[in-house]
Amino acid sequence: MKLLVALCIILQSYALASEDSLKPRLNRLIEKSGLKKGDLGIYISDQSKKVLYEINSEKNFIPASITKLLTTAAVMNKYSPNTKFHTQIFIDGEQTAEVLKGNLILKGLGDPHFVSEKMWMLVNDFARTGIKKITGDIIADDTTFDAERYDPGREPDRNDRAYDAPVGALSFNWNSTTVYVRPGKAPGDRARVFIDPENSFVVLKNNVTTSSKGTDLSAERVSAESYDEINVKGKIAVGAEEYHIYKDISNPPLYAAANLKEFLKERGVFVEGGIRTGVVPKSATLAADLEGEPLYRIINDMNKFSNNYIAEMLAKNLGGGHMPEGLKAIRQFLKDELGWSGAGFNLSNVSGFTRKNSFNAHQFVDVLLWFQRHFTFYPEFLQSLPVAGVDGTLQKRMKNSQGWVRAKTGLLSGVVALSGYAGSADGATKVFTFIYNGSGDEGQVRDTFDTLAAALVR
Repeated sequence: MKLLVALCIILQSYALASEDSLKPRLNRLIEKSGLKKGDLGIYISDQSKKVLYEINSEKNFIPASITKLLTTAAVMNKYSPNTKFHTQIFIDGEQTAEVLKGNLILKGLGDPHFVSEKMWMLVNDFARTGIKKITGDIIADDTTFDAERYDPGREPDRNDRAYDAPVGALSFNWNSTTVYVRPGKAPGDRARVFIDPENSFVVLKNNVTTSSKGTDLSAERVSAESYDEINVKGKIAVGAEEYHIYKDISNPPLYAAANLKEFLKERGVFVEGGIRTGVVPKSATLAADLEGEPLYRIINDMNKFSNNYIAEMLAKNLGGGHMPEGLKAIRQFLKDELGWSGAGFNLSNVSGFTRKNSFNAHQFVDVLLWFQRHFTFYPEFLQSLPVAGVDGTLQKRMKNSQGWVRAKTGLLSGVVALSGYAGSADGATKVFTFIYNGSGDEGQVRDTFDTLAAALVR
């Protein structure tokens, strides 16, 4: 018994000594980095909420994409991790043997993860109706959400990069497309350019040549009323590996409908008409109903790769199809579940793709601790976070602490953030948030944050 008591005293003394040594160690690392303390918001605690270290922890900063932690919390608090969103095909007309004399309607119900694999499954379900020819059009029904494609809370300057994709109740492949470029056989040859998946909505213009050396490629999307044109230009070196470029699209429902037409064709179902938007008429009957991926997998894609589109799609689902209501639901969650005063923060955009959001480091640690108290979805949430040196936005970071840090990243011009958990071999877990707002080198700030997180592991 005496030995046991002595052992407990030794372990307690060791823990206290470790905590005491942590502060000067972190101070030295921050001082060595040369970062201004006024530009930093840092809060670190253990699982019992004991403060281990802090700098400006109650000062509000622009948090960038760690905002997705708040969106995740509100969504998982409302929906089961196994919640699934649906996409449906209706037929409107008379079916005679293998011919539908009428229209086919594709209706989206807000699934953020309706991708090529799911489209193929939906088409396979439809093929069992026996219909081989549709004389009318494909109608895209996007009316489960409102028609607002871009949240006003986002950064105001639009671009054609995949991270700025529009949203819609009927969306496909994250409302983005991939351009692949391969060199020709010899210098001077026209390069080979592909779009994936191929569809009539995206028109590809190939202005790329094969060069003897050096690769310099660019692509620009120009939107017309019923299609997008992507002009790929520049050069690619002979023998170079395949190069890929990600672009968003401008019209989610038409993009989804165009791809449905191609997928049906692959399955031997031909549509004589065109594609257009509309609503499911009362006379239509349900022909195929697809369950999407469970919510926890959608959350995984959102957090691992910091997907802005998914965050806004989930928020619109929270708000019954309207972003203002989704924002209101998240703010109410923060008030009811975490006890935050509305005056203590500002939530303008649910993905963090804005400079209007304003939170402090302590608040994000509160959210991470809140997750740990909710066993029914905490494991799924933890699994959604990027793992140091392994995957997501941390795949190439903190290799020396591989597997021991799970954290959400954030990045905007002049903003760097990292918020998550650091484990250690003795089973202890530290909860941390690092936020930087300043004019310093962002790469140096990321390296400093990685060093701090690694210090928590050790």
